[in-house]
Amino acid sequence: MSCTEYSPLIRNTSSNPLEDEICSLRDQMVRIFEQGNPFTSNQVIEISCELDLKINEYMKSCYAYVGHSRST
Repeated sequence: MSCTEYSPLIRNTSSNPLEDEICSLRDQMVRIFEQGNPFTSNQVIEISCELDLKINEYMKSCYAYVGHSRST
């Protein structure tokens, strides 16, 4: 199953390289899991951590794009 099959918000071809990278990491993590590696395996955890960073980066860029600022 590819990223676009379970995420209707992500298009088949993205003009945003960050979206493409997120999709690629997600697909890679799913493939490793489907090969029999548990979610707690080092490979899955490493990709999951990288995916988290990319998703955070993407969300920050979305907020910056619409003019929201994060208050602390």
